[in-house]
Amino acid sequence: SMRDLLDQIARKYPPPIKRFNPNVPDYVCAIVEKCMRKRPEERYQYPDELLRDLKEAYKRYTGREYQTIA
Repeated sequence: SMRDLLDQIARKYPPPIKRFNPNVPDYVCAIVEKCMRKRPEERYQYPDELLRDLKEAYKRYTGREYQTIA
């Protein structure tokens, strides 16, 4: 039911990303998991914090600094 679905979203964590794709780097999993935490104070508090971690993940994955397209 819709109520059960909403309850699961509010209370249960989704399965780890690695269960579906073990090739996803741990640092990417950590970013996604932080975004999906149930307690707001455990999530990114500001967009620039998330952006910083995404840029670092990009750098680790590609070996290059992220370049903003102007």
